[in-house]
Amino acid sequence: SGHPAPARPNKDLNSVHGVAANDCWAVGKKDGANANIIHWDGSSWTSASAPTVPNEDLKGIHMVSATEGYVTGKDGTFAVWDGSTWTSQVSPTAKEINAIAFVPGGGGSGGVQLVHWTEVIQ
Repeated sequence: SGHPAPARPNKDLNSVHGVAANDCWAVGKKDGANANIIHWDGSSWTSASAPTVPNEDLKGIHMVSATEGYVTGKDGTFAVWDGSTWTSQVSPTAKEINAIAFVPGGGGSGGVQLVHWTEVIQ
């Protein structure tokens, strides 16, 4: 069964990840002046306040736990969730980061991998 999305932001979503039935996050295209990060609490989707996250299209999200998560996006956008706040971090690149993943068993203790896709057409 589907769950209704919030009235705002009405923007494309690019990635979703959850750690529990009542703790799921999604990111997508920027929404006016705000980064598009939304949270599912088991009954409804709400927009997350993330004032330090640049207003860029967000491409990837990976949640390790309720108190650790990572967001990536356009122009090297990279942010971390600590259980209460999304905080922008210094990025290793100014290029678009399309996804983030973890080495099995690596968690957030040195196992973070940022992935950048470059299409080569011959």
